[in-house]
Amino acid sequence: MPLSDAHLQHYRDHGWVVVPHFFSAQELAPALTALPEVVPTAEEFAEHPDCERCAALVSGPFEGLLNYPLAQQPLNALAVDEKLLSAVGTVLRTPDVRIYQACLWAKYGGPHTYDQRLHLDYRNQSLLVPSEDPAFHQVNAFVYLNDVDDDSATRVVSRQHTSGLAYDEADLDRARHPELYALEQSAVGPAGSLLLFEARTYHRAVDITRPGAARFVLNTAFRTAQAEWVGYHAWPFRGKRPEWVAWVARSSPAQLRALGFPPPHHPYWTPDTLRAVGLRYPGIDLSAWEA
Repeated sequence: MPLSDAHLQHYRDHGWVVVPHFFSAQELAPALTALPEVVPTAEEFAEHPDCERCAALVSGPFEGLLNYPLAQQPLNALAVDEKLLSAVGTVLRTPDVRIYQACLWAKYGGPHTYDQRLHLDYRNQSLLVPSEDPAFHQVNAFVYLNDVDDDSATRVVSRQHTSGLAYDEADLDRARHPELYALEQSAVGPAGSLLLFEARTYHRAVDITRPGAARFVLNTAFRTAQAEWVGYHAWPFRGKRPEWVAWVARSSPAQLRALGFPPPHHPYWTPDTLRAVGLRYPGIDLSAWEA
C-alpha cells in the first residue's frame, strides 16, 4: 500500500499528512535528471541570481510556478505516476480520480517574498465551496523534489482547530486569528516525500530566508470524478502542444483515465474514434480500449 494506516488516519484526523520517501531515490531519479533543464539549480541561482533565466523566476511570488505539460516527459509522468494515483484514490475513497492541476514550483532563497496568509484554495479551483461529502472531495498532492526543511516548508493547520470556521473565511488575517497562526505546523520532509492536504485545510507558503537555499515541488491536485465543478487547468486547451501529445502517448490506461479519457467500453469508443485517436497521439497504446 502506498499509504500506511497511520498516514491515512493522520490525514482523516487532521486534513493533511506528509509521507516521507513516498518515492524512492530510484523512482525520483528521471525527474531529477530533467529538472535542471526546466529551472536553475540552487547552486546556479546562488551564483547568478541576476541572469535572465533566474531573475524571471523570482520577479513575483508565482513566477516560479510552471504549468504542465512540460517538454521534459519524466516530470510529466511523475504527475500521474500510478503509485501517486493509488494514494490519491485511497484518500478520496475512489479509484476514479481526475488530475485538475499539475505545476512545477521552484522557489529560491533571497529577498523575494513567497509569504502568504493562511487560506483555502477553493476560490480559484472550484465554482462552489468544499463539500463535507467524501464523494465530492479534492486533495492537493505535493511531491518534494529536494529536501524540504522548516525554512521552506508549507505551513498547515489541523482541521481539528478550524472546522468551525465558515467557508467565506477563505483567507485568514493574522491579526484576527493569531491563535491559528500559533498552531500551524511545518510540512517538512526529505526528497521524494508526499504532502497531502484536503481542500478544507488551511495552509500557506513562507519566505525562504536562507541564502543559497531552494525548494522544488511538483504541485498536483486531484478530485473525485463526480466533482465536475472543481478545476484549474483545462487539459483540452493544451491539446495541440507537442509536449501534451508526447505525455498522452506515453501514459497508461489508468493515467489516461486520470487525465479525462473515457474508460474502455464507453459509448464514445468506436472503430472510427479509436483509429483517429491513434493518429492524433502516435505511439499511444489503445489495446485496453480495443479489447
